[in-house]
Amino acid sequence: MFPFFSLFGIDIPTYGMSIFLGLILGNFFLFLLLKRSSNKYSFDQLILLEAVSFLGGFIGAKIGHVIIFPEYYFSENASLVEMMDKGFVFYTGLLGGLLFLLIYKFISNDNVIDYLNHFAFIIPFFHAFGRIGCFLSGCCYGVEYRGVLSVCLHHSPEIQRFPVQLAESIILFLLSLFLYHRSKRTDRNNIFYYLLLYGLARFILEFLRADNEKILFSLTASQLISILIIFFSIIFYVRTKYSPIL
Repeated sequence: MFPFFSLFGIDIPTYGMSIFLGLILGNFFLFLLLKRSSNKYSFDQLILLEAVSFLGGFIGAKIGHVIIFPEYYFSENASLVEMMDKGFVFYTGLLGGLLFLLIYKFISNDNVIDYLNHFAFIIPFFHAFGRIGCFLSGCCYGVEYRGVLSVCLHHSPEIQRFPVQLAESIILFLLSLFLYHRSKRTDRNNIFYYLLLYGLARFILEFLRADNEKILFSLTASQLISILIIFFSIIFYVRTKYSPIL
């Protein structure tokens, strides 16, 4: 589609710009939300937790891509800049971000879990902009499709495809809206609702993607991870349903 746009003669990647826009809009909304409500949550603390989770997410997402596509990283001609530009895997990034938050909780003893549950809605909000970036850059593309709303990518203009990135983005925005309204009623288990519902959506959407190889039982790596996330989300939800922790 449009992997780059020019600004003052500089080519700027639309993927990175989409994520940047999502971060700006998301945090502006959070700032207004916390400014209007007097509660136990601090915007400064929220930004700190975001930084911790993004660091873990970046590391996890890159490690996941290295594991799935090792040929991109261990060739003789691969430079560090090229390796960083190859791509990321969302699921391992999500797990990395959550892991770093848990480590931070252990070190600081702050109420990380409360923040994670109350602001779980911002995760799919940010992710939705990332998927828009995927659509613009032409990655994570859909299966061949010649119906209504089919699109052609810049690297394969002769093939019409299903815009699965935009479909996922819409689902993520709806999931974010659901979690936001739920957070106004309760802070309990919102992160598990997010993991469960996104896991279900991602499992189904993978059937509409054409860029992921099937590795086991005719399922992609993301579908296998989705199954694990759905399973453990249900287990932890049941275990914590009557717990004051989550």
